[in-house]
Amino acid sequence: MDTPLLVPLVGVGGTLLGSGVGYFSSWLLEAKRHARERADRWDSGQKEAAGQILAAVLKLEREAWSAASFLDREIRETRLPGYTSLALVPVEGIPGVIDEDALSILSDVLADGFEGLEALEVSVETFAIVASSEVGTEARALVSSLWDVYGCLEMFTTFDDAADSVEQVRAARDRFANEVRKSLGVQGHVVSDHRPR
Repeated sequence: MDTPLLVPLVGVGGTLLGSGVGYFSSWLLEAKRHARERADRWDSGQKEAAGQILAAVLKLEREAWSAASFLDREIRETRLPGYTSLALVPVEGIPGVIDEDALSILSDVLADGFEGLEALEVSVETFAIVASSEVGTEARALVSSLWDVYGCLEMFTTFDDAADSVEQVRAARDRFANEVRKSLGVQGHVVSDHRPR
């Protein structure tokens, strides 16, 4: 090939190569910027959703813990003689076991609690779709432990059984919060007081 023809071809080739490298570098930087923005939005959304779940759990846990004060520590072979659930007990209560006022209060707490738990389950399942499998697993375990507490109230178990269930909720809440923190790259751990009594 002639030198006079080779020089312009090398110049054009160099220009094209430089343009291609510049375009690729620009594309790569733009892709990284979009990935960072997506991660920031995801982190922000995950924090908000996790915070809402934790707030709902804390509210339900406190209400259940307060209602547990109506339970006693007496060991009886049958906690609700003739009944398997507070929902089945007549409005006047059971003499010597639960009076009308305590039954009314516990029934209201249970109705509100079951409604809150159903709404919480929707939030958790929506959250679990986009969360890591570890975070999703802990979120589901948290709701399950809260159902156990309300189950204790519904069956009118002993106060100590209900308190043990509340402790399980607090431990599950910490595991969930710590798993969320880990997935977001936040240092440190959350630890609740696991002695409600």
